[in-house]
Amino acid sequence: MAGYLPSKHGPQAGTNAFADLIASDGSNQHIIRTISIVNTGASARVAYVTIGAGAAATEIIETSIAAHATLTYNGWWHIPITTVVQIKQDAGTDLTVTVSGYHYT
Repeated sequence: MAGYLPSKHGPQAGTNAFADLIASDGSNQHIIRTISIVNTGASARVAYVTIGAGAAATEIIETSIAAHATLTYNGWWHIPITTVVQIKQDAGTDLTVTVSGYHYT
């Protein structure tokens, strides 16, 4: 029987280019409930999270994170079947991003 099952994606290190955190698999819808971003570096960094291919129009998060800090966002983001969730940071690889929620199978 189909239903929503708990899911977690990451932690994944960010880079200065958009990369898939949740890849479009063509068969599962996702609901993101929590986004956690950790900065392990000694400098502040800017994190970007998008629903869809990385671009300003698809950003759900663009935020600066202080050195050695963690930001947690709680919400309800629906990810359609054919859509990716991507992450990026402004420089380095100090950020890790984890998303959790549900996927429909």
